[in-house]
Amino acid sequence: MNLKFLILLENASQTPNPSSVMVTTAADQSLTLNELYARHVEHLSLLPQDKNNPEAVSTAAVQANFITPRDPVIQTANGGRLPTVPLAEAKELNRLKDAVENQGSQSRRHERSTAEQEIDYASGQSNTADAPLRSAVPLTKTHPLFPQLPLYGPPTLLRNLQTTAFQLSSAILSNAFLGTIVLGSLFTSIPLLFHQLYLRLTFRNPDARRPFYDEEKRRQKIRKQSARAWKRRRNASFPKPGDGDDEELSRHEEEYEPTEGGKDPLICDLGYYARRVGLDVEEFSVQTEDGFIVALWHIYNPKEYTRTSSSHRDRDEPMVFPNNYLDDEHVSPSQQHPPGKRRYPVLLIHGLLQSVGSYCTNDDDSLAFYLAKSGYDVWLGNNRHGMQPRHQMLSYSDPRMWNWNIRQMGVMDLPALISRVLSETDFPKLALVCHSQGTTETFVALAKEQRPEIGNKISVFCALAPAVYAGSLIGKTYFKFMRIISPGMFRIIFGIHAFIPLMMTMHRWLPGSLYGALGYRVFSFLFNWSDNRWDRGLRDRLFQFAPVYVSAESMRWWLGRECFASQKCILATREEAQQEEAEDECSDNDDDDDNDNETMENYFVRGKTHQTELGAEGSSKFRGRNAWYSEQVPPFALWVAGSDRLVDGRRLLRRFERGREPCVRVVHAKIIEEYEHLDIIWAMDMIEKVGKEVKEVIWKTASEEAREKSVAGEQVTSVLAPPEVPVYERESNADDDALAALGYKPEFKREFSLWTSFCVSFAVLGLLPSFASTLYYGMGYAGTPGMTWGWLIAMGFIQCVAMSMAELCSAMPTSGGLYYAAAVLAPPGWGPLASWITGWSNWLVQVTGAPSVDYGMASMMLAAASIQNPDYIPQNYQVFLLTALIMLIQSCISSMPTKWIANFNSYGSSFNIVALIVVIITIPAATNRADQGLPKFTPSSVVWGNIYEGTNFPQGVSLLMSFVAVIWTMSGYDAPFHLSEECSNANIASPRAIVLTSGVGGLLGWFLQLVVAYTVVDIELALESDLGQPYAAYLLQVLPQKVTMAILALTIICAFSMGQGCMVAASRVTFAYSRDECFGSLSNITKRVNRHTRTPVNAVWFNTIIGIIMDLLIFGGPLAAGALFSIGAVAAFVAFTIPIAIRVFFVGDRFRPGPWNLGRYSAPIGTLACAFVALMVPILMLPSCGRDELDMSGVWRAHDVCYHLVVRQCTEMVQGAQVCYSDPDYSILSIDKFRVNIQHRMLGDPAAALDGIDQDIERSSTGSSGKDDKALDDGSQGQFKTA
Repeated sequence: MNLKFLILLENASQTPNPSSVMVTTAADQSLTLNELYARHVEHLSLLPQDKNNPEAVSTAAVQANFITPRDPVIQTANGGRLPTVPLAEAKELNRLKDAVENQGSQSRRHERSTAEQEIDYASGQSNTADAPLRSAVPLTKTHPLFPQLPLYGPPTLLRNLQTTAFQLSSAILSNAFLGTIVLGSLFTSIPLLFHQLYLRLTFRNPDARRPFYDEEKRRQKIRKQSARAWKRRRNASFPKPGDGDDEELSRHEEEYEPTEGGKDPLICDLGYYARRVGLDVEEFSVQTEDGFIVALWHIYNPKEYTRTSSSHRDRDEPMVFPNNYLDDEHVSPSQQHPPGKRRYPVLLIHGLLQSVGSYCTNDDDSLAFYLAKSGYDVWLGNNRHGMQPRHQMLSYSDPRMWNWNIRQMGVMDLPALISRVLSETDFPKLALVCHSQGTTETFVALAKEQRPEIGNKISVFCALAPAVYAGSLIGKTYFKFMRIISPGMFRIIFGIHAFIPLMMTMHRWLPGSLYGALGYRVFSFLFNWSDNRWDRGLRDRLFQFAPVYVSAESMRWWLGRECFASQKCILATREEAQQEEAEDECSDNDDDDDNDNETMENYFVRGKTHQTELGAEGSSKFRGRNAWYSEQVPPFALWVAGSDRLVDGRRLLRRFERGREPCVRVVHAKIIEEYEHLDIIWAMDMIEKVGKEVKEVIWKTASEEAREKSVAGEQVTSVLAPPEVPVYERESNADDDALAALGYKPEFKREFSLWTSFCVSFAVLGLLPSFASTLYYGMGYAGTPGMTWGWLIAMGFIQCVAMSMAELCSAMPTSGGLYYAAAVLAPPGWGPLASWITGWSNWLVQVTGAPSVDYGMASMMLAAASIQNPDYIPQNYQVFLLTALIMLIQSCISSMPTKWIANFNSYGSSFNIVALIVVIITIPAATNRADQGLPKFTPSSVVWGNIYEGTNFPQGVSLLMSFVAVIWTMSGYDAPFHLSEECSNANIASPRAIVLTSGVGGLLGWFLQLVVAYTVVDIELALESDLGQPYAAYLLQVLPQKVTMAILALTIICAFSMGQGCMVAASRVTFAYSRDECFGSLSNITKRVNRHTRTPVNAVWFNTIIGIIMDLLIFGGPLAAGALFSIGAVAAFVAFTIPIAIRVFFVGDRFRPGPWNLGRYSAPIGTLACAFVALMVPILMLPSCGRDELDMSGVWRAHDVCYHLVVRQCTEMVQGAQVCYSDPDYSILSIDKFRVNIQHRMLGDPAAALDGIDQDIERSSTGSSGKDDKALDDGSQGQFKTA
């Protein structure tokens, strides 16, 4: 910490005495110098100043460091950096600091501060020939382009109130603006949709008109072949592809061997797409001079490059162009690459609202991958914030974190990225390739009044779709709206933090395919882009890396009243541009368009320096009087999209052609007439029209010395590393490898996706049949308040349980994930017991799911028969036989191949959703309450306030007891967890499916509850109806008989789909348990996977037999049969909560989450989930009636039938628990060793915690058997067998 500063601050905070020096200013003549300095320090510090607060003192402002004459950065006492502040504030801070230090006036003149020198330097007082722009031109000519940023002080009460007000207003107004844009994009898509439908109805293919239709089909075929080849490589029983239609693929993979493959999961993971083409990436953290931390990605070939250490990649000191790049301790570039394999560095910068992933989305036709495989050392630089906003000192909620625009990106971000690349590669220069906004920040940074010195570090600047002049699109209505509102109103609508952060929230939560389609529609609507020249099969992937976090202040620079949208240029005002255009028209009035085009073509001759074409030396100087660039500017190469309406690249070319920039040397220029703004990086022929030319330009502009050090000049045909070169071995992220790291061999085909996993879980949820089956509990315990308040309150807590479970699923995507998580997360010695309780609870809910659903379905079918024939009364044996028949049919379907099951559940879930919506609409529309002399809907005061006394307990307890309906209905969202071994991209798709199921199901279920609550006529009559089914009785109360029958039919169909989904999920759990020898000798049968269908057929039929035996409880009457529902509800949430509780209360921050996680909200959400279950488990155990009202005769009749099923099984379980608890080497898994990813074993032996290595971890304790069984690959059973 700066000791001198602490002394100054202490002196400044003391009470002034009469002899203190007085400051006489126009603002305040009564403050002492010390008081004024202390006040100014506090105004610019990170926190409000308090000498008793060490953190506040250490983060106090010390001085202003000027990066450029217009960009001061505040340095704090602990060496930290705070972003740009207004010039007057920075200058005053330095002046007061000098004054408090009691420097004499002569000393101050001798040691004049950098800040004052640069302020004078920028004020137009220099008359030298090489003076920068603001010295040669009056300040007012360019100042409007970069207005002063607002000043946000430390977080005081007033500032926090101001920030909160902006957040609230922008949350409403900006989201409304976004909603308007989304709706506009959807409405404008309707005519296109009808046009395509018309073409298809007339037997014409609308895609056949696309310019690259045949090429698209060819590439799609290649991708399918690659996916098949990948699957064969992942299966040990098949040889590596190398013949037939894969011969070309094999030859390519000898050079760059992919380490990822299969179906594209559509994820925002740059490394994943690099590994699909045989490359890999490493991420560097780069700190800018104003304290922001930006991401820099390095693409490399793992066969020839040694990856750097994580500690080196994460260094955070803001070093920009140090004297010696290699002074710090790290491996030199010559040691990273094999001898003779150095590569010339190329840095790529992305466009507005994008990240550098946009350069990596077209497989081998991506610009980044193409340059990497052409022999260049490719680096991808993200601008500040990107996907993850980070700053050395500021937090996300601090408005100073977002107080920047394009100027800071060019002046701070770009030099930091260039400096880091040069320091890592040990080259004196690099090639810079930018697109759209990336070109803007570079053109700004290279200007002679900004940071022209970085031009000395760039061998060539390749500008793709250069964004210097605005195009005609800026006049669209929604852009014009943002331009005409005042800066204050702009901040009220869009805030002072991130620009419409809801976009990033949607990015995280929506499925990749849906988000990609929506992203394309919205951006197409905004910017008039089309995908005609893109590979439509990859279109959804293109939008996985956009949008990103950008500041509202930055968007105001682009679209607000003062800057780009108004001036139509980044470095000249509208008046200057109009004057130059008028001058050009006067001098060129004799030239027609053809001659002008010919001049353009002949003008851009490679290697020719730009001079004016007017011939007169005076005219040349006159045209260059307002030049933006000095002699330090690097060569330019430009590729302009001829059909680009967002920016006007032709106008920039005319500026160079007509001698406006005498110092600029254009080495390449090309207008691609048919290209739009994004075609320049995403078009299918981009490599031919842009990529190859970029590669050539980079090589020809590199110095001779750089060419000698680099391999890029050679036509690379093989990069296989020699034997003595170390090869970096990365930890695989493939689904099957992740499963193997958890200790299991992949058994199933991964043919489930996010949608089909959601379909199975939504089918298991079965809102309509679940509601019908549990109406007796939801309405019968507490009446309509139990359906309204009860569902709403319980749903909030259930969502917490679902999100916490999804986080576990992402970290451990295996079929037995719940008990597996309990085992590996539990403290030493407690894993067996935790897994035993979790495992059996989970199995109970799974095995009772299908029988209970099918029992309810059979009851509805027989109730429908009773409605048709009032004399018919269903008998228990009829209910049992019909239930058993339904289960047999569902078992046959569940024994089919995985793809068939996925398709069946997809159709079933779609029908479930449609039927639910139909019922929600039909009941209030067709109700006959008015014919009964009743109002159409029950008053809200009755619905929400009158609690029906359906139990012998107090009303509050009755309301809690009604939660059983919600809990049982919402207990199916864990299905994606159990299907994760059959799902592609399981650690992302499966948790998303869990949360999607609980969220959508909870919302739609509440709507259904409201409909019934507002229309039910007589609760008691519905519950005690002779139909034996309250749901059917309710429908007869409020609907005509024909409508009732129709709704019952829809509900019955949905119930069948639900029961079948339960059967599938249960069979996977039983298989997982059998794989771990849970069922003893019976496990040898139930763990087998059918070699024809590749599904656990034996486990399916085992569950069916158990379920039919359980359904014998039907003969015990409704009370005994109701136990199926209570057992399922209680067991489900016990199983769900145990691993969550261990993760929250025992593991804490040591838990290593998967790619889908809750971040800092994980602990509070998990705590709420555990508290809710702890409250509800005893509540759910309560009977609805008192002891004297129980009729036990039916229960005792069922006792004889179910004794062996229930009592004997429970006895064995208790005995197993005793053995499990007394002998830590014994568990439900029947193992004394886990072959797991040991980074999940958070509370195990610290000595065993090796990074990223799969280990067999011995579980040693007193009483261990001492056997040392090795992990075997049992090929017959397909299991990683563990001792």
